[in-house]
Amino acid sequence: MERFEGIPKEGFAFLLDLRFHNERPWFQENKQTYLDCVKKPSFALAAALGETARLVDSDMETRPDRVVSRIYRDARRVRGGAFYRDVVWLSFKRSMGEEKNPFSFYVYFNPDEYGWGCGFWDPRPAVMEDLRRKIDARPDAFRDIVTAPWMKNYELTGEDYKRPKRESGDAVLDRWYNKKNLSVDWHSPVNADAFSPDLAQRVSQAMLDMAPLYHFVLGMDER
Repeated sequence: MERFEGIPKEGFAFLLDLRFHNERPWFQENKQTYLDCVKKPSFALAAALGETARLVDSDMETRPDRVVSRIYRDARRVRGGAFYRDVVWLSFKRSMGEEKNPFSFYVYFNPDEYGWGCGFWDPRPAVMEDLRRKIDARPDAFRDIVTAPWMKNYELTGEDYKRPKRESGDAVLDRWYNKKNLSVDWHSPVNADAFSPDLAQRVSQAMLDMAPLYHFVLGMDER
């Protein structure tokens, strides 16, 4: 696997062009740019982050071909001839048991922005109920995690229940408790930092910062 040298500007430019030329003939004519400037650096970034991911969880899936999203849309969901995605994401999650708890670390980039974080991808209600049980059992431990200094750089996102599950007056815990789904997200407009090889180190440090939250959600810190 080649060393990660950053996501080249040409990769972002390719995704922007793809947004307006989302058709097979154009893609085939420009496929080499995709391979060189999007796929190759994405796989290199996945490889660069693999050691940290395994340090956080030895059961984490780190094979680049399983981590990096495909550029091709699911043929069953193609609308208006849009055959390709103009966004690339990397998703680090456990090799087994995704259906049980789909909590993962992610990195993404598109023509407009790039970012990273951790969270659930379309969790079943039972998954969120399990998180609420964990918060109920250890509220102080969870509060320490979500008020740690690293969280100041992140945004808690996700859909709230129309009828809150709990209104205890504890603003810190209630905002997490009342989510149907959630993620902790950092993002930025595309800038010079997105093109830098240092991106891998920044994301690696972010994964280590977020590791206590990951461990709490999966119950790893209780073992």
